[in-house]
Amino acid sequence: MVETYVIPTINLVVMAITTVLYTLGCVFYGTRKFSKKLHPLFSFSGWIGTLIFFFIYMLGRSITRSLSAPDYLSALYIPTLIIHMVTATITLILPALLLFIGLKRRKGKTDRSMKKIG
Repeated sequence: MVETYVIPTINLVVMAITTVLYTLGCVFYGTRKFSKKLHPLFSFSGWIGTLIFFFIYMLGRSITRSLSAPDYLSALYIPTLIIHMVTATITLILPALLLFIGLKRRKGKTDRSMKKIG
């Protein structure tokens, strides 16, 4: 039988991996072609998947009360963590969104200036 604390551990691992991928996507966005594909694919879907996974876990834990976490992880699974995860997701998405808008605006300006020159 699988130990019940595997679920929160998997959740934390998924969060760590998607955070690293998200950070790399933000840093290299627009400079490499592969990162334009990796950024939305791994980062946004990874964070949304992590949030969904967390909400399902919290719902299952509150309904059945059968899932338990080890002592060192149980402090993480309190209802206020939902608020922290949502605000952390927003603070990660906002800079990337601003970066994306800035790159699009810069591309538009260079296209217009090239048309004026040509």
